[in-house]
Amino acid sequence: MNHQKVLTLIPNIILAVEQRLPEFLAQEEDRNNNDGNCALCLIDDTGGIHGKLFGRDKIRLRNSFRLAWIKASQVWITGLKTGEFEKQVYSGALDDATFGIIRPEFIGWEGGQRLKLTGIPDCPPASAASVAPATWP
Repeated sequence: MNHQKVLTLIPNIILAVEQRLPEFLAQEEDRNNNDGNCALCLIDDTGGIHGKLFGRDKIRLRNSFRLAWIKASQVWITGLKTGEFEKQVYSGALDDATFGIIRPEFIGWEGGQRLKLTGIPDCPPASAASVAPATWP
């Protein structure tokens, strides 16, 4: 699959997230955590950034996208989902210096992961994605 075909999939991925959002907001814990504000960040195989902000609070959404970007870029750089990278570094299985991500920037919790486009011929390397709730007041 060439890059142009990947670009045609991205709006569908964003739409799928948007359609499932009410399901998560129906859960009291998620709703209380973000008050309906969250962000999606996708980094494609060429480093292009794609995303969407969900909610109305622009300040919370700004912070939420910043967090989604940090998660997605960590996955894009390391090839490991967030949480897994940190576990491997702290257990001594990986040297974080190899990746250039300093420990104060470790995310630690899940949310950033690789998107694997399986079953599609000529698929480029997986992209990174993250959906992050706004957790700042």
